[in-house]
This record gives sequence, C-alpha cells and structure tokens, in this order.
Amino acid sequence: MWDVIIVGAGPSGLMAGVTLEKDLKVLIIEKNEMPGKKLLASGGGRCNLTHTGELNNLFPRYNARGRYIKRALSLFDNRALMDFFTTKGLSLTVEEGGRVFPASYRARDVLEVFLRELRILNRRPRTGVKLRDFKRSDTGFTLITDGETLKSRYLVLATGGITYPTLGTTGEGHALARATGHELVPTGYGLSSIRTLPGDFKTLQGLSLKAVKFHLYKNSKKFNTYRGDLLFTHEGLSGPGILSASRDFAVGDTLHLDLEPPEDLFRGSRNCLNSMKEIIPASLGAWILENSGIGEKAFFNQLGKKEKTALLKNLSDGVYTILEIGGPFKSMVTTGGVSFKDVSLKTLESRKIPGLYFAGEVLDVDGESGGYNLQAAFSMGHLVAETLNQRLKPLCD
Repeated sequence: MWDVIIVGAGPSGLMAGVTLEKDLKVLIIEKNEMPGKKLLASGGGRCNLTHTGELNNLFPRYNARGRYIKRALSLFDNRALMDFFTTKGLSLTVEEGGRVFPASYRARDVLEVFLRELRILNRRPRTGVKLRDFKRSDTGFTLITDGETLKSRYLVLATGGITYPTLGTTGEGHALARATGHELVPTGYGLSSIRTLPGDFKTLQGLSLKAVKFHLYKNSKKFNTYRGDLLFTHEGLSGPGILSASRDFAVGDTLHLDLEPPEDLFRGSRNCLNSMKEIIPASLGAWILENSGIGEKAFFNQLGKKEKTALLKNLSDGVYTILEIGGPFKSMVTTGGVSFKDVSLKTLESRKIPGLYFAGEVLDVDGESGGYNLQAAFSMGHLVAETLNQRLKPLCD
C-alpha cells in the first residue's frame, strides 16, 4: 500500500510530490505520456512563476476567492517559492512590473527542477495512467485505473481544470469530485482573449498599450472599471488587462476604452494624426481616424462638429462589443471547480471524504495574469504535502 497517491503531475502535484517526506511511499500518476505538459506551455513556454510584492497584495489577485487560499499562500508565499527554486539551482529574473520568470525563460528548466528532485526521491511519475474511479474504506483508498488497482492511505486530486484539453486538462477531477458528493461551482474559462466588433485589427495586430483605462458595460449599465495593458489581435483584444478582467465578461457586453486624451490635444491648427502621436502609436491613431470617417491629413480646426464628436468619442469612449470569449483553447485558466464549501481551508482536505485532498486548478480558485495562478498551484500543493507530513509523521520517525 502506498502512503500517498497523487493524481496529476502538474504544478500542484509536482510540488506535493517533492515536498512529502522522503521516507513516505509516494506515487504520482499522470494520464499524459509525460509530466508537466501544461506547465511547459505556461506563459507561452516562458513560465511566469509568480509575482513580487507583499503577501497582503497577493490575496486580492484572486478576486473574491483569495480568502479560500489565504493559509496556503501564507505558509508558502512568493518569497518562499522563489527561494525554493533558487536553492534547487534555478536562476530567476524579475521583469519590470514584478513578474518572475526563470532566467532562461524556459519552462522546461522549471519542470526539470521537479523531475530531478523526484528522481532523487525515487518518485518518478507513472505516466499513461488514467484514474477511472476510487473508493474509500477503513484502511484508505482503492483506485481503479485503466490497467490496475492501486491502494493508498491518502489520496490527492491535482488533476487541473478544463482549459487546453489537448494538454490533458479535460475535467476528470471535477467528474470524480461530483460523483463522490462534492459540490461543483459551474466551470468556465478565465484569462481569456476576446473577439470584438469592431475587430478588424489587421493593421494593429501585435500592438500593445500600457495601463489603459477601460469600462465594462452590461445591458448599457457600467459594471466595473479596470486599468491594464492591452494587446490588439487580428480579431479582438488580449493582453494582461483584458485577461485579468475576462472572468467578468459575457458575450454582448461592451468595453469602453478611454485613452485619456488631454483637453488640449488638438490645440491650434495641428494635424490630427500628429497630435494623437503624443499619446498613442501612429498606427492606432490612423485606425481611429479611419473609423471616425476622417482622413489622415485632416486638421482638427477644419473638421465639422460631427467629425470632431466622433473622433473625441473614439479616443475617450471607444466602444467594442464582445462577440466571443476565449474558450478552452484560448483561455489560460479554469473558473469554477470543486467548491470550498466541501474543503477545509486549513488543510484542503475534503469535508466529505476523510483522507482525500484537492490542490490546484481542480478547485474553485483563479487569479489574475502575472504568475498568480502558478503561485496558487504551488502553494496549494505545498500545503497538502505539509499537512500529510504531519499526519504521517509516525511513519517517518
């Protein structure tokens, strides 16, 4: 019998695997043919590990759900995570704004830290193994997989969410949790880019704007105001600001972009495009002029009232209707998941089934763009492992 079986070799499962005491019999099973597939894809393959800043500034980055993982983040915060990697020989770099990456900008190097530690502990993940069902008994858990039956004292579900199903995150953990009586908060997609109208941004594709103020309207009523970096795609908007706000979006909502033009932007008899270059890139200025029905060579003092109104509105209140939001292949995290009503906030143990633990994206928690989701996953995996270290301490003495 195993002491602990961890289902899922993603960030949470890997962290739990290397944190459990070396004397414990630990098995990690993974349905993919290799561990860490989604970790390798995180941050476009660069792996934004965490974000700098004080601990109290981390909690609000998880919307209203920060309180659910407060203990996990407090016991293994961003500084502890950075220390973990540096002591394992991984050099880190901090970008302007506080995002933390491996110095190599290679997610592969992050994964190798875990795989090396697991080799030392003789805990190589067993890949190509899919959990079909599990049962609780007086002695622990019986797990039914495709090819064998496994037994364990404790069970950790770190199976991930539903984004990027090609990487193996297809919601099996949610199905198993539901089947065993756990409440699920309806799942969706977060950190999503959007397709908009207007959305013909071929001349703007790849253009990024810093710290843009924008408002979200639902049914013509202002819902919230945000500020963040935006990126124009070939069919809509993306970038950290859009990604972090996207959990609030619904198809049909409108975004109102305020580029905050100064009142005297079009002073004197200056060319409109030259004036706009003071606050935005020329390509965006040309696009706004075109969508205002104004030529690039126009001077503001020569415009009619209708043209002036259209231009100023597109600069300070440009309206973009949301036609499509992410989806499984364009979203970075899962919203919803196993409800914390059924999970101990102190240990992440199930309130329904003693000895069963949840960690990572399988739970109802998601954060903003910037390394916060990986931080949460690592922190939760660490908390579960340390909890089990205490419970299994007699076996280690």
